[in-house]
Amino acid sequence: MMKVFFIVIVSVLGGACNNKGKQVNIRANENDSTDKLAVYTSENGEMNFAIDQARKSFPDFLVVLQDKCEDCERFNVKIRLGFGDNDGEHVWLDSLFLKNSKLYGVLASVPEKVTRVNFGDILEAKKDSLSDWMYIQKGKLAGGFTIKVIYDQLPVLEKKQMEEEFGAMIR
Repeated sequence: MMKVFFIVIVSVLGGACNNKGKQVNIRANENDSTDKLAVYTSENGEMNFAIDQARKSFPDFLVVLQDKCEDCERFNVKIRLGFGDNDGEHVWLDSLFLKNSKLYGVLASVPEKVTRVNFGDILEAKKDSLSDWMYIQKGKLAGGFTIKVIYDQLPVLEKKQMEEEFGAMIR
């Protein structure tokens, strides 16, 4: 089973905090040690830009998904689930399907902070909660904008390990 990084984005209250050092904080999920989390603040410009890219290009993803691309596999979308006042946990959905012009998927991992949903739940991927999309085409990642932000911040050896665990070329 492929593991994809969750992203927990914590709002910044009372002062600016940023990732100027560009070191990503990756740690195990408190509820599932086989999952890895990348933790960012809501002020992280690179991650926010990646999310914006994913939203703008989402119609292209839907075309490929609906056209049943012959060389494509592992279609996933990432959505934001809010918790607390302004915090959010970004989770991946797989086994995607369209019903009444709405996109749904199965929650692919165990959420860490959000308790109202569980692994395996079917969730709607609403456009305003979308934070990424991806699929693999001929062994290479398409989309995966937030994954690429994480990847780009890793040392070379960890990049190789991430690609091995991911089962595809990321860049």
